Amino acid sequence: MSVILDVKNLSTEFVVKRTFWGRPTQVVKAVNRVTFQVKKGETLGIVGESGCGKSTLAKTIIRLIEPSEGSITFLGKDFLALSSDELRQMRRNMQMIFQDPYSSLDPRLQVGHILNEPFEIHGILGSQERRLKIKNLLELVGLKETDLQRYPHEFSGGQKQRICIARALALEPALVICDEPVSALDVSIQAQILNLMKDLQKRFHLTYIFISHDLGVIEHMSDRVGVMYLGRLVELSDQHSLFSKPLHPYTLALLKAVPQIGQGKKRIQKTIIGDVPSPINPPSGCSFHPRCERAQERCQKEVPQLNTPSSGSSALEKEEKNQDAKVACFFPQSYV
Repeated sequence: MSVILDVKNLSTEFVVKRTFWGRPTQVVKAVNRVTFQVKKGETLGIVGESGCGKSTLAKTIIRLIEPSEGSITFLGKDFLALSSDELRQMRRNMQMIFQDPYSSLDPRLQVGHILNEPFEIHGILGSQERRLKIKNLLELVGLKETDLQRYPHEFSGGQKQRICIARALALEPALVICDEPVSALDVSIQAQILNLMKDLQKRFHLTYIFISHDLGVIEHMSDRVGVMYLGRLVELSDQHSLFSKPLHPYTLALLKAVPQIGQGKKRIQKTIIGDVPSPINPPSGCSFHPRCERAQERCQKEVPQLNTPSSGSSALEKEEKNQDAKVACFFPQSYV
């Protein structure tokens, strides 16, 4: 599969406090030197606790937020070097589904106008072709042509998210970034939306970056999974390997925190201690070391990089089978 998105050492910083002369004194590194690739037709899941930088990463990739450093190569072009006009044209190939369908739709516009906006902005198709295209989009996401005359407040949460999906697919993008698209919906509606997205991916050969804090959703949707902690990517692996043999202690803690039916008290076990450190003043070295039971003195001084495990025969075997099995930890051993 060809690589359509290549992100290298991407960082996004927000200034919290400045001096009288405008010099930054407190800075939050919401995204801290993140590197990964996305291949055509696959789904890359991004998972982590709330506040770890998942949504900021998504908005930085699509340039709703400008990065502080790093590079983004999309469809063979330097995405950060594009002018405003070039960026508008390139965004036809990269769309986003936002977390909250209630606030991502303009309440003043009817559905027909909402779905017509992408074609107006990019000057695509004539009026008759647009009407046919919009009608087909509604049918794809399970809505009716009569819904074109209705306003967003007349729909349920699941129906609103279907409209958002239709809008994202209107220009037939190469990449769709999904920022927790089902977290605001009921569980029964979540299943419908997830199945719809998988069906659309098969039908149109879509590529997804799927962001969620729900490990069950990530396991269902993803081909590969990246785990984020305090702005950093600490593990990147294929879906099966990550859920069966996690390499990073933080990944294991996330998996242990998932409740399971029928386990009772046997399932209750120690995961990780303490709270997530402040991103304004993160720990030195490995940011996870204050909460890691395997932490050593080295972890307090050095920052582990996201590399392929190479220590031990089992790690070498894993490297031969899957070059994407990467972990940012000085002890890259399977915990399960």
